[in-house]
Amino acid sequence: VFPLYRYGGSVGGRLDFSGGKELNLSPVFLRKLDASVPGASKAPESIVHYTYALFHSPRYRDRHAEALKNDFPRRIQL
Repeated sequence: VFPLYRYGGSVGGRLDFSGGKELNLSPVFLRKLDASVPGASKAPESIVHYTYALFHSPRYRDRHAEALKNDFPRRIQL
């Protein structure tokens, strides 16, 4: 649903992978992450690992238990 990388585009209705891969994280998100978690690795795979660990932590699940029953929290404070 939310790919880490985007590849090329489409040409004439066909997928074109010749353009290489592009990171699918906004510069605004990366700046906010850098400000809230200084010194952490900014490799894309490390960001995925960090968010996975955050969303599966007991503290996060306890804090957002009600919202997680129906949907997901709309605002997350790091």
